[in-house]
Amino acid sequence: MKVAGILFIAACGASAHPPLAGNRPAVPALPGFADADLVTLGDGVVTTYALRGDAVVRLGEVRLAPPIVWPEEFDPGFVAYPLIGDWADRDHLFVRTGERRVVMVTADGITDVALPSPASLALPQPEGTFATGASGGRDYMRIDLVVTAGEAWWSTCPWSFPNDGGFCDKWVNTRLWPAPAREVSESEKRPRAWPWPDRAPRGFAIEPADGSAMTCRSPAGAIELRGKPESAEGADDGDMLFETRWMATDPPRLLVVFGHAYEYSPSQLTRFQLLDGCGPTAVLEGASADPGPGALWVADGVVMRGASAVGNAGDVRFRPSR
Repeated sequence: MKVAGILFIAACGASAHPPLAGNRPAVPALPGFADADLVTLGDGVVTTYALRGDAVVRLGEVRLAPPIVWPEEFDPGFVAYPLIGDWADRDHLFVRTGERRVVMVTADGITDVALPSPASLALPQPEGTFATGASGGRDYMRIDLVVTAGEAWWSTCPWSFPNDGGFCDKWVNTRLWPAPAREVSESEKRPRAWPWPDRAPRGFAIEPADGSAMTCRSPAGAIELRGKPESAEGADDGDMLFETRWMATDPPRLLVVFGHAYEYSPSQLTRFQLLDGCGPTAVLEGASADPGPGALWVADGVVMRGASAVGNAGDVRFRPSR
C-alpha cells in the first residue's frame, strides 16, 4: 500500500528507554523469562518456553487477564479482547490484555503502559466517512497494539469509508515505546514479521505460471501448483496460491500457502501444504503457517524446525536474538 501525507511529531529530549507511567506498580517478573526462547499467548495467560534440542520445554506462566467468558447466545454488543502482542526486542515484550490496557514484560517485572488519551487520537471527520466500528463504518476495533522491530505502537482508525468493503481514511499511530511519537498516515502500522527461509534444493526451481499458479521444476520433471477452484460458480469456496517457500533441502520440502486476496482488506491465509519435493504428495497440511527465526516456524501451533516437528506450543511469539 502506498503511504502518503505522513505527519510525524516526535518528542524531543526523551531518553531512549524512559520510565512508563501506568495504572499500577510493576509486579514480579514472568516465570522463566530469563531462559525463554519463545512465549505463547493463551486465554489471558502468557507462557514461557525454551527450545532444548528437539523439544519445546515449558518454563512457567503468568495470568494477565481473566479468561474470556463467551455469551451463550449472540450478543451484538459483546467484544472479546484476547491477548495480542510481541517482542519489540529481546528484553521487552508488549501485550494487550484488555480494552485500552497494555503491559510491558521485562526481566524486572510486568508494568502497565500509559496509553494515548482518546482526544489525542481524534481527527476531523472527512465527508462521506463513518465512525469506525459504527453502522456503515469499517470495523477496525481489533487493531490497536502493534509491535514492530524495536518499537511498540498504538494504531487506530477514527473514520472509515463504507464502500468497496470499507477502508480507513487515515490512521493515527502513537508510539508507546521507546520514546513518544505521533503520526497520521494512510497506512496502519505493520507488526514485526520474520522472513521465511527460501534456499532451493539443488536441481529444483519455482517459476511463475498463468495467474497465481506456479511451476515447480525438479530432476523428475515439472508440476503445476495452483489454488483450489470453486466447487460451483459463485460458491466462494476456492482459494489461490499465495506463496511458496523451501523449508528444507535434504530431503526437499516445499511449503505452499493458499488464501484469499482483497483490494482494501488484508489478505486472508486459509491453508498450507508441506510438499515432498514438488509434490503432489503432502507430508503435512494445516490451516496456518507462520515464520520464525532461522529454520523455525509454526504450523497450527506446532513449532517446526525445517520439515521436523519440535513440539506443541500454541500462539507463538519467538524471542529475538541480541
